[in-house]
Amino acid sequence: MAFFRKKAPAFEAIQWRGDNLEEVKKFVGPVAFEMPSETPDGLPMTLAIRQHGSFFEVVKDEWIYKSGDGFSTKSDESIKNNHEEIQP
Repeated sequence: MAFFRKKAPAFEAIQWRGDNLEEVKKFVGPVAFEMPSETPDGLPMTLAIRQHGSFFEVVKDEWIYKSGDGFSTKSDESIKNNHEEIQP
């Protein structure tokens, strides 16, 4: 008998840290906007990304990844628990 694990495809992602708007814009394009809420240390808490005519919110420390013809997000916990970083 043999056991197998499904291999997850590799994907490219960037983490929203609250201080890296320019890096995020390089990744998603000029469709990312800081939101007015702030963390206790004064950094933007959320980011909005325009996609397919609407916006979705990215909370500080979430990862933004390319998904099909757009972008999606994963929590930092999900990335750490379910994925390993690889070299491109």
